[in-house]
This record gives sequence, C-alpha cells and structure tokens, in this order.
Amino acid sequence: MGKHTKLQLALGQALECEPDDEKVTLVLETMATWFEYALEHIGMQPSVIPTLLRWQYQQGELLYPDD
Repeated sequence: MGKHTKLQLALGQALECEPDDEKVTLVLETMATWFEYALEHIGMQPSVIPTLLRWQYQQGELLYPDD
C-alpha cells in the first residue's frame, strides 16, 4: 500500500473529467461498492461514513508523510 488508499486512487482517476462523463458513474458505483463492503465486513453504522471517509484520506497522510 502506498500513501493513497484504493478509494482515493479510484476517485482521483475518475474525477479528472466533466460531471456528465461516464467516469462519474464509475466513481459513484466504486464508492457504493466500497460502502457495501465496509458495512458488511466492518459492521459499522451508516452514520459513521463521513468519519470513515476522512480517516481513509488521513490514513495515508499519517502512515506515509514524506510520499
């Protein structure tokens, strides 16, 4: 794993486009799949999703500050 999580990489690649681009749909589907996985395997409540997203970003920053 590098500084960026798989979610960050997927979103970064997909968002370099216009809002009506097919990649936007890909981002939404990628996030939905990721949320489904997190809800099923981590057992979290939906209300913690914003905190978990922020943690995903900060995890790379904290683990790999010089990258």
